[in-house]
Amino acid sequence: MNRTDTQQIRKGILLLASILLVGGWLINAYVDRERQRDLDDWAIRLGLVAETRIEAIENWLDEQRVALDDLANNASVQLYLWQLSQRTRKDSSAEPAQLTYLRNLIIASAERYGLTPETEQPVIPANLPQRHDTGLALFDNKPRLVVATQGMPEIGNAFQRTIDKTLQTGETNYSQLVTDSHDRVLFGIAVPVPVVLGAEATQNHSGVVFAVYNAARTLYPLLRRGVPVAPSDESLLVMKQDAQVVYLSPTASGGIPTRKTLPLDRTGLAAAAAVTRPGQFGEFMNYQGKPVLAISRPLRSLPWILVQEVSATQALLESNRHRRSLIITFSLLLFVIAAILVAAWRHGSSVRALQDADELRAKTHELQNQTELLHAVTDNTEAHILLLDERQQVLFANSLIA
Repeated sequence: MNRTDTQQIRKGILLLASILLVGGWLINAYVDRERQRDLDDWAIRLGLVAETRIEAIENWLDEQRVALDDLANNASVQLYLWQLSQRTRKDSSAEPAQLTYLRNLIIASAERYGLTPETEQPVIPANLPQRHDTGLALFDNKPRLVVATQGMPEIGNAFQRTIDKTLQTGETNYSQLVTDSHDRVLFGIAVPVPVVLGAEATQNHSGVVFAVYNAARTLYPLLRRGVPVAPSDESLLVMKQDAQVVYLSPTASGGIPTRKTLPLDRTGLAAAAAVTRPGQFGEFMNYQGKPVLAISRPLRSLPWILVQEVSATQALLESNRHRRSLIITFSLLLFVIAAILVAAWRHGSSVRALQDADELRAKTHELQNQTELLHAVTDNTEAHILLLDERQQVLFANSLIA
């Protein structure tokens, strides 16, 4: 094999390797584009589900606000609450008519707004007050409790801050989620009661209507509204608290909502990405360390984020199957093309080798004929013929010398 043949073989190998590399890159680019298209489809689907459930929560909040606002703007509530605040002496012999009216109104309103407890309540010792998981109350501007439904949940620090803020701002305020002694998650809404017209007062609001809801009966069912996009579909409410992300709603792993927290700096955590960059879609890890596709949407009325998740394994099952099929098909096609090129090159080399052999055979035959002719001529002459090279070596001699 001469040097030219070696160079041609080397060029052929380099060309074949280049074809394989370029083909592999094109296959990978096409497969990645197909996968990104599947991810974009999931982003749209999860985004629609998240927005639907966000709207369900916002609509529910608006409905409660409107209902409580109607009660707060009731002229009788404003008048009687102002009159009770003007009483300087307490008549212990009889309850004021205003207080009786307000109590009856609060009880009737609670029944109308669905703020009545379930039939079955947790059993507690007889010497302790019965606390329900929902209720409706009216506070004055001190703020002191005026009237409330029976078994009104305890007004703790979180609820008290919401009531105080409502009196200060004169706007509707929502409390944070709190758990009571029975591990029930409660949620409060406070609406200001305007001062009755014509009253001389230093404040614009004479009190607060405060409602408490059981999140398990009112808020959490909204996270399951509609048809799930997959069996592993999960909607979660989360919020940022210091360097932690707090899960406000139930999770598939169980546990009490609001008590499950994870570090904000955990790598790839879907909830952490949601509270730091709301609206982002991508592949993350859920609270169990499993891969998920997730998208987030912020609530307008509350500092909460809704995270819509689905198992990445289930969501991309068909996509990964299709991806493997494409890789196998295109890879086989690429290797078939490479094999055809190698076969064509080998066939061409064989043809060229045969042509070279034929040409060499023809030249050899021609040289042999010329040699025989030369011997025939020189052998029949009387002269001594001797042919030497530059080193004085004999190249040819006729028969007389031989």
